[in-house]
Amino acid sequence: MNTNDKYKTELSILSKSGCGVMFTRTREPYRAMDAIKELAFAEAIPFGQWDSVNGWRISRPSDAPGAKPHAQKTLDPLAAMKWLMNVDGGWEPEGWQAPGFFVMHAIHPWLEKAPAMVELLRQYVRVFPTMSKKMRMVVIVPEHVNLPDELTHDIPTVDFDLPSIEEMSDLLQYIVGSSVPEGHAVPELYTRGERETISAAAGGLTQMEAELAFSRAIVENKSPEDSIESIPFDKFNGTVLDAKTEVVKQSEVLELMEPVDMSEVGGLDQLKEWIDNAACAFSEDARAFGVDAPAGIAAVGPPGTGKTLIGKAIASRLGQPLVKFDVSKCFGSLVGQSESRVRSALKQLEAMGRVTVLFDEIDKSLGGSHQGGGDSGVSKRVLGAILTFMQETKAPIFPIYTANRTDSLPPELLRKGRLDEVFAVMPPNKEEREAILRIHLRKRKQNVRKVKDIDVAVRASKGYVSAELEAAVKEAVKVAFVRKVEVTGKLIAEMLGEMRPLAEAFPEDFARMSEWAKNNARLASSHSEESEELVEPRSAVQAVRRRRIGQ
Repeated sequence: MNTNDKYKTELSILSKSGCGVMFTRTREPYRAMDAIKELAFAEAIPFGQWDSVNGWRISRPSDAPGAKPHAQKTLDPLAAMKWLMNVDGGWEPEGWQAPGFFVMHAIHPWLEKAPAMVELLRQYVRVFPTMSKKMRMVVIVPEHVNLPDELTHDIPTVDFDLPSIEEMSDLLQYIVGSSVPEGHAVPELYTRGERETISAAAGGLTQMEAELAFSRAIVENKSPEDSIESIPFDKFNGTVLDAKTEVVKQSEVLELMEPVDMSEVGGLDQLKEWIDNAACAFSEDARAFGVDAPAGIAAVGPPGTGKTLIGKAIASRLGQPLVKFDVSKCFGSLVGQSESRVRSALKQLEAMGRVTVLFDEIDKSLGGSHQGGGDSGVSKRVLGAILTFMQETKAPIFPIYTANRTDSLPPELLRKGRLDEVFAVMPPNKEEREAILRIHLRKRKQNVRKVKDIDVAVRASKGYVSAELEAAVKEAVKVAFVRKVEVTGKLIAEMLGEMRPLAEAFPEDFARMSEWAKNNARLASSHSEESEELVEPRSAVQAVRRRRIGQ
């Protein structure tokens, strides 16, 4: 069922159940109003819509095509609401007082300032269901708006959602057909899988935004003398993704990120193997066999161990877009603002379809949400909204939570069932350190096979986290360029000696984080023959430190 039919069904059920007033949040008010008009005409009753520019415009099912609607130019929202039932009397004509579905659009600024409007709505909630003539009202507001507290228990909320992926597919076909000269056959653009990819790329956009993105993809990539079939799939899809990126930026909470290839991640073999298995579980064959859809993972461990990087690589391995959900940007200063931002972001995620969502360093934004705090429980409600959504959504969303410290996180976030697995991402072992050094040397245009004494850097880097290894390689390449010498393992070891690893700078914090991860989570890496207990770095590094402090 598409979003339009789903919305009409929900409104119809409420209406037949005797609900007189309903509340709708949406990013697409005009699509919602079209759906309500369809519902009204299907029930053979008039449809009226009010806004602050035109006042009331009322259409009847019997009106001829193109006929002007009945107009009532009351621009004050309270007066317009009263006109429906001739509340004050003396109207010419005496109010509408006839059956109909009536929509009041964007009256939320007045609801906050006019107690009389709130009270009148409460009276309509009671009066409309008792009338012999069917009168129903729908209040349509932007998706971030909440009902006043006085109305939350009287008026049900029926949200009008963004277009589904199936609707995007139909829209794509419509735009392609519209771009073909009249009388010409509409081509079947790309393969079925490629069309599904384009439709998924448009997920999370409104219908108007998607129409513009599809049309722009045609205009930008088709020369006047060529047919639409000449547009390469990658260019068409890229234009749609660029448009989506711009829209997602406006949300503040969500951010589209560029995935990285799994080959850029050194080590973490057990986590990689688990992801390979999870990727298979997304298939239709897996569904038919009875395999549950993956519920997501958490990656916990000390800072700098590559948790964010592995999140980006997982999206690449799953073949899904990567969206970062910045929980810290959900919090607003106004009452209800935080919850509405979360709700809006989650709705947009659901419309995107298959997507990987990264909740990075969630301990910084939601740590302590299960304990008493000074935010009146906002953090707890935000976390609850996120967890409930991820638990109940039918959309193929794969969440990844990363955290450095777990002592302040609520237990329900990391429990089995909520997530498929909690992985401990620890400082790299010997084999992983070598792999990480080689990755960063390659990224900086070094011929890894010609780098001498890399084993020296591997031994010297024991106890360092992945980010510190990258910093050492980055500095070694720069120093080698300045000195006009080759990059070697000894030079990397020298750079390591110039920095103090986190394990030594914050030994208690580091040990506590490491201990929790090892005891309460599944190790992301296999054990090597080398003990993973943190020890003092090798003598090569210690010698550099002694020279630095003049010993």
